Amino acid sequence: MSQRYLLPCSCGLTTPVTISQAGTNIQCSCGQSLQVPSIRGLKALPPEKETEVSRQKPTKGAEYNGVNVLGAIFVIGAVLLAVGIGIAGWNGYVYSQIDTKDYDQELAAEDEKGIEGLNIMQLYSTWKYLEQAGIGEYHPPYHVVAREQSAQAFRLLLGGVGLCLVALAMCTYSVLGGRSVRRST
Repeated sequence: MSQRYLLPCSCGLTTPVTISQAGTNIQCSCGQSLQVPSIRGLKALPPEKETEVSRQKPTKGAEYNGVNVLGAIFVIGAVLLAVGIGIAGWNGYVYSQIDTKDYDQELAAEDEKGIEGLNIMQLYSTWKYLEQAGIGEYHPPYHVVAREQSAQAFRLLLGGVGLCLVALAMCTYSVLGGRSVRRST
């Protein structure tokens, strides 16, 4: 920005002029025509004081306590993206490894074969043992537990993907410099 000088008018106002206007006529805001002096004459005029806005250095992004906000948003987004990829990847792997097939029919068939192979005394002693010891506490079938674990892994997988999408939005926002993306209609 070139230096500006204050050209006085007889009305008491001053008009800012630049060196490129030397030797020309300009109009004061009061309407009076003013002759801009030569370059040497301009140097004798008082310089226009810099305003607070013109002294500030332009910044790339907004700052808060000396921290570039857009840069911080990008870093946080990148960390969240890494965490989201880790969560989604691990739970995708776990989801793919869980066997949810119902084996109850096959196990029952094996138990029947085992029972059919016992003689009457073996059946009676097994019955007495179970009568004294009990069958134990209830445990849900494996396939029911596996389906619950599979559903939980799938929910966490979706949460990881959602976290990745939020992180990508943060990174995109910071790369675009906080400008909103508008489509012309």
